[in-house]
Amino acid sequence: MFNKDTQENGTAVTVIPLFNAKPEDINLEKFQSAYLDAPLLKLEDILHTPQEQKTFKNNLIYTILQIIVNNGGPGLKKFEPDLQKHQPESTEKIPTHKTDLHPLPSWNIDESSIVGNAEVDKAIMKELRLDREVPEVANWVRFLGGDQLSIARLRALEFIHAGQEEGYEGFFWGAWISGLFHEKVADALGTLLTHFGQPDTISQNTWTLGFQNACIDRLPITLTSLLTYRTSRDLIFVSLYARILHCLLLVSKYGSLGEYVLEVNKWETLVEHATEIFESCAGAALVEELRSEWAESLEDKEEGAKPTKGDAVFENAVLFMWDALVSREFNDAIKAGDSGRVMLVQKIWALSFHRNGRTKYAYEVLHLIHNLTHVWPEKIRYVIPCSVRIMNKTSR
Repeated sequence: MFNKDTQENGTAVTVIPLFNAKPEDINLEKFQSAYLDAPLLKLEDILHTPQEQKTFKNNLIYTILQIIVNNGGPGLKKFEPDLQKHQPESTEKIPTHKTDLHPLPSWNIDESSIVGNAEVDKAIMKELRLDREVPEVANWVRFLGGDQLSIARLRALEFIHAGQEEGYEGFFWGAWISGLFHEKVADALGTLLTHFGQPDTISQNTWTLGFQNACIDRLPITLTSLLTYRTSRDLIFVSLYARILHCLLLVSKYGSLGEYVLEVNKWETLVEHATEIFESCAGAALVEELRSEWAESLEDKEEGAKPTKGDAVFENAVLFMWDALVSREFNDAIKAGDSGRVMLVQKIWALSFHRNGRTKYAYEVLHLIHNLTHVWPEKIRYVIPCSVRIMNKTSR
């Protein structure tokens, strides 16, 4: 505590009991056989099926309803019972339960290398005395989770030792899990960078996050500096809530929220307005229509001609609404413990992370989708979502 110019770091680990899992559910031999026999990931495994598209649309409409009720003022709180009654649920929702957390001591291990990650796992084995007091652990799958870089290094250890080492040294015993919290961080940064606007035109483009950050008198944001997750997420969500409430007045044709509260008393009416907000201001299909109009207006015209149809400003505003709604849905799905809803967002992010520059997390999302779809045995697929969600809560 007497040092003024140094920083001491340590590597910390938390042990989490698996939920509703038996030793036979995490059999290592079955896990390895399934891995070796798994087919390749296909495009149709990533894209939403027609039923998933319908479900995801309903989930986003519910997200709009939740934003209106929770952020529209005390007058809209009368819809809270209906909001709770109609919360969407998938068949993969995790049963309500309490998870015990067992933090291990911090270690003076440099985790910034592949070798360091191997040392961390050896420290865990030694601290828990697994190799001496629980010899059957050699026949079980072990679950390790963390940020993208840690998972990538664990996977590298597995690849390096493949075909050369067996048993513990081979690292062919692990189910590597990327924490959902780290995916939220990647999404927040990617969304901010996509919709912040160019520094020299921010003052002219009112739809950009940069312009709105100045309007609400928050500290200036410099995109070349490392931004905190809370700063990025809060700006995105505040902008989303304001746009949703503004669109509510547009579609309902009321002059203020106070007037809306007095006139609208039926849940069904609120649902109609939320659906109209999604279809007219936030749906991805709307962007395709705008782009088609833009492309048609340029047909048979000279190079360099300006489009006479389409609306680039409105298109960008719709794209932001879509990205921000998906981010909000991901947060809500985690809080609800609904792994099915989480995976629907993961499929969207598998593509959008490539678009906004989070390519390493796109790679991790593709790994997770592939593992849950083809690689891991059925019992492992049930254990993993429970573990992922708990790790997200302990990471924050």
